[in-house]
Amino acid sequence: DLSVKFLFLPDAVSLNGHEFRVGQQYKNELLKAYGCSPLNYFDAAKWRNEESLTIDAMESFRRFAESSNKGPISLNHRYLLEDVPMGLCLFCSLGRIAHVDTSIAESIVRLTSALLNEDFIATGRTIENMLGKNNGEVKIQDVMDIIA
Repeated sequence: DLSVKFLFLPDAVSLNGHEFRVGQQYKNELLKAYGCSPLNYFDAAKWRNEESLTIDAMESFRRFAESSNKGPISLNHRYLLEDVPMGLCLFCSLGRIAHVDTSIAESIVRLTSALLNEDFIATGRTIENMLGKNNGEVKIQDVMDIIA
């Protein structure tokens, strides 16, 4: 039924944030591999979205979910055209280099590539593409040299 609207927040993401906690676990494994401290998604979101940091992080998340853009109505949207090739591809690249599982993110990249008929694995922003190297040629130290 095309008359039913699908809203990413809250239809695909429960407002208890379970889906974000799963992603946070993967992200924190990646941060650890590069010698960084773990980051709580909800605290970070509160820092981005609130003027007062005294507000409960989950309350801040719920308010953001209720007031935010409800999602794209077309595949030609920055969530797919920008966030996937610029953000998720980089995340996956960092995971490959550090031997950290990013299979869920890689699945999203592959699905988006198929939907938009563009190989974001080949064309997206990856450490390998930025350094002009092939998969397997980049080491963690190469990444650390970039950000140092």
